[in-house]
Amino acid sequence: MINLRHVYIDDGVKLPAEIGRLTCLQTLRHFRVGDHKGYRIEELGSLKNLKGKLKISSLEKVHSKEEAEKAKIFEKPNLFDLGFEWDEKREGERNDDEGVLEGLQPHANANLKKLEIDGFKGKRFPEWIEKMAVRDGPQASWLPLTNLIQITLERCSECEEIPQLEHLPNLKSLSLIGLEKVRFINSSFNNLTSLKIEELEGLECLPDWLFYKNQNLSELEIWKCPRLRELPDGLDTLNSLEKLTIYECRNVKSIGNPSGREGQSQGILRELRIQSCEGLMVLPRQMLESWAPTIESLELNGLSSLENLPLVIDCLAKAASLRELTIVGVPKFFMSTDSVKSWGLGCLRELQIDVSEEWSMESSVGIKQTVDALLQPCCNSLISFELKGVENWEWLPESIQHLTALDWLELHNLGVEELPEWLGNLPSLGWLYINSCNKLRRLPSCWGDALEELHIDNCGELEELPEWLRKLPSLRVLHLNSCNKLRRLPSCWGDALKWLNIKDCGELGIDPIPAEWHNNFPNLTVWVDGRKIKPCSMPAKLQQC
Repeated sequence: MINLRHVYIDDGVKLPAEIGRLTCLQTLRHFRVGDHKGYRIEELGSLKNLKGKLKISSLEKVHSKEEAEKAKIFEKPNLFDLGFEWDEKREGERNDDEGVLEGLQPHANANLKKLEIDGFKGKRFPEWIEKMAVRDGPQASWLPLTNLIQITLERCSECEEIPQLEHLPNLKSLSLIGLEKVRFINSSFNNLTSLKIEELEGLECLPDWLFYKNQNLSELEIWKCPRLRELPDGLDTLNSLEKLTIYECRNVKSIGNPSGREGQSQGILRELRIQSCEGLMVLPRQMLESWAPTIESLELNGLSSLENLPLVIDCLAKAASLRELTIVGVPKFFMSTDSVKSWGLGCLRELQIDVSEEWSMESSVGIKQTVDALLQPCCNSLISFELKGVENWEWLPESIQHLTALDWLELHNLGVEELPEWLGNLPSLGWLYINSCNKLRRLPSCWGDALEELHIDNCGELEELPEWLRKLPSLRVLHLNSCNKLRRLPSCWGDALKWLNIKDCGELGIDPIPAEWHNNFPNLTVWVDGRKIKPCSMPAKLQQC
């Protein structure tokens, strides 16, 4: 064993004691520091041949720079992927995190390409991190870590500034996550292809140069920055941008002004997701028109202040590649039918829409026409459709009946008393979810054979389920929740049913029946009000023909 060269184990799997005795070891991707002898960080000291990736976790169990130096990371020139992690659930006492990280400086000639620091609680990064440079001795010159490609700083919650990055010519990916006290990004960086900014609770603004200096950005994600007010100008100049996500930035009012530059080439954006940004008022038309020809996935969710949704929808006329569309919690869901008919949505596969924002009787006809016009071009491509309406909406879009490929259907908060008969004729529908349709009394009188799962929640007027349920050859799952007037289930079941869950449907009751009932359905699991029902207490109304 002493000549073992490679150990491949998952993070979290406990290593054997005294791993340091394997002095020929070259591959050890994870090392979790322990409290006892044989598991401490000093075990890494004798492993001078380590190369590739090394992640050291549970660093809260290292108490000083001198103890960290026993790992002798500075003597391992072949490590190119380093990760240092402190447990987020560590106890209240604060160790010398600055000193520990100082003692983990890499080799001066290391070809370091990836660096991750997670859970560091020091107020300042040690000097080698601040400079992103190392030196071989106290009097030696600083050598920049110019080969760095990827840097992740996560949950470094006490730091107020990020390190200097402008001298790293090969840096392509930067993730800043959970740096709660960072208010401004003072360090410059150029030529990134991926930038993620998440949970920077104190961040007030992004630098004006951000987009102009990083023209090769292909992925940009901004998450949970509650004080951020706007994005800088230049977003529309990112002609390599493929994915843009802005999530839970509640005070962002603008994503920047169009640059107005002449001769800008067409963008290649494929995924745009903006969610829970209640302050956002406008999406610039110039940007939308640039992105529309290539966009494949568009999500607008929880944008309650957005004023120009009709313009956004109008720009979708050019979105011939669009496959996923979500519009939820956005006002003014209305377009002229003539405009919608010009759309080329023949590739659309998933559609989720909410028409309840600012709904009124006056706008209901226009909304109905917009929804139907949305569905008509994708009758042969749409496989998933989720619709949230309002209680006064007493109809279903008639275009649903022509969705021949539809496999997944969710209906929320509709005011219909009965579902139309044509709904049962959808040839491919395998999953149906009906929720909060408070006036619903009846389902269609027949259904196709493809249905595998049926979920009915919060339909308080529904009194019975149709007998066709027992004839469905593919029905595997039936969930019934908060259907207070439901008195009766079908008199028997097909052999395919594997899971029956009944909750808060008090009228059904539970009566003991003979244990041999279970023998007829050996693979069926039944839950009632959160309890798994044993054979002798199955609901008596569940009987086999």
